[in-house]
Amino acid sequence: MSHEIEINDTVIYGSNTPAWHGLGTVFAGLLSPLRVFAEGVGHRDILEVPVHLNGLVLPNQKGLVGITSKGVQVPLSVVGEGYGVLKSESMYRILEGVYAGQAVVDAAGTLRNGAREWCLVKRSAWSVKKDDVVLTYDLWLNRHDGSGCFELHRTNIRVVCANTWKMAVSGGNRVFGVRHTKNVEQGVQSALQVLGYVEAQEQTQRAAAQRMATAFMSRAEAATAFNVLLGIREGVESSTRAENQSAELNRLFLTGAGNQGLTRWDAFNAVTEYVDHGRSTRVADGRSGAEVRFESVLMGSGDAMKAKAFDLLSV
Repeated sequence: MSHEIEINDTVIYGSNTPAWHGLGTVFAGLLSPLRVFAEGVGHRDILEVPVHLNGLVLPNQKGLVGITSKGVQVPLSVVGEGYGVLKSESMYRILEGVYAGQAVVDAAGTLRNGAREWCLVKRSAWSVKKDDVVLTYDLWLNRHDGSGCFELHRTNIRVVCANTWKMAVSGGNRVFGVRHTKNVEQGVQSALQVLGYVEAQEQTQRAAAQRMATAFMSRAEAATAFNVLLGIREGVESSTRAENQSAELNRLFLTGAGNQGLTRWDAFNAVTEYVDHGRSTRVADGRSGAEVRFESVLMGSGDAMKAKAFDLLSV
């Protein structure tokens, strides 16, 4: 990540398994949510402070200041007075309870000086087809910059090419999101009650993936699907970028990791490989390309592209 991130953020991985981007600290053993927090992920505290302008206190506003594990104070954001903070320690204690102390964290960390944090918890593996195993994860996201909710996503990594993709749940990739109101912790507890109902939806999505693995798809059909994904329409001039993306997706459909250019699953894997490893990213404000790509794959436009592809290619 950029120099700024290296100073104020912490990213860790368990089970002696580094990430594809090569960032963060790798631990040999298993990690629990509370161990993650103890190793320095997340703020030790988040202070709510008045916001001053020219010596005056701005009404109905407050600033959020994080205290890192090294004792550094980091300004996070200015939010409304009604914004509710879900502190890092509270988040990891909640996760410890969700999994009854049995959670195995694969990866966790913060982004943007701790303004955003995430925790990836291992779930059970399942097979799309022979020798094509999908490892399943719960991806928990927390934000301290007013940009979104406390969220749970279901995430899947295909072992053959280590690609991450989001399993669509109820038409989207998010299981639930809880807004940061004054009662945010109560909202989280209520949201957690829906987890049992999500399992049936996930089984439906797994069956869809398995059908994709046996559903024949010609090169022409794949090319048409990629054009729809990219918004390329016949008779309408498209950008050079979109045309290049289409060409790369068609190449990966045939020769991407584990692909043979025969099924809808091959088409979906072409999209995941492109998003995670091939797609160019716009870098600004001193941020590194690895950082921008990593964030996009987890919670940005890359994530959205894979979710759209899954819906488009499902049968």
